[in-house]
Amino acid sequence: MKKWFLFFPLLYLNSFIANSQAAESEVRLLQMLDSTRKSFSVSKYFADIYFNTTCRAVAFFNKGPKPEKDFIQRLEIRFAFYFFRSAEAYTANDTITEVWRSYYSDSALSPLQYTLLGINAHVNGDIFQALVTEFSADELKKHRSSYSKFNKALVKEYNQFYDKWYNSHHRTQLLHTLSMGMSKFYGRTLLKKWRKRQYKLALWYYQDPDKFKTLQQKVRLKRNRIDQLILRQL
Repeated sequence: MKKWFLFFPLLYLNSFIANSQAAESEVRLLQMLDSTRKSFSVSKYFADIYFNTTCRAVAFFNKGPKPEKDFIQRLEIRFAFYFFRSAEAYTANDTITEVWRSYYSDSALSPLQYTLLGINAHVNGDIFQALVTEFSADELKKHRSSYSKFNKALVKEYNQFYDKWYNSHHRTQLLHTLSMGMSKFYGRTLLKKWRKRQYKLALWYYQDPDKFKTLQQKVRLKRNRIDQLILRQL
């Protein structure tokens, strides 16, 4: 029975890959995320939602024009590098980047805390780095609409994530009740805002270094405050 239980995730992954016509680089990424989410490392908590989100991205852009698919595939691989780099550093007891330090600061946090810390680090710390490392200023201008388009798919992933924790986490239920349901809408709005701000950071990196440095510092402070809120209140 145990062997069959372990077999089903692999069967799902292989079926998804076959039906979505994922590129070879995306296949490798999904396999790495799948392996990490089934590991014993605390990295597994963020890897789980990251795996689901990447599946959505592959499916969402599957039938899009080739330039758009190429842009997203390059972003996916570059973006993932920052998470895996920190995950490997943690396993090797090596230095972890400032962006991911809160995530790996404690080995006994709750699954919800790890997931939220991972989202904060990846969205508010890694996106702009992936964008400026992988793309030129002209490429960023050209593909801005493709980047923003994925918000539609992210909303579905966010809704599933929120509903999962609303049904199983007391403080999430309390927050939902006290805000009369607005906490769900607020979180969805923040996610879009954060992604948009990261793209602006990437553009200013090329176009206006002074504005870039100012905004980067503001984002860093906000990211750190969110980390502390997650660690202390959840």
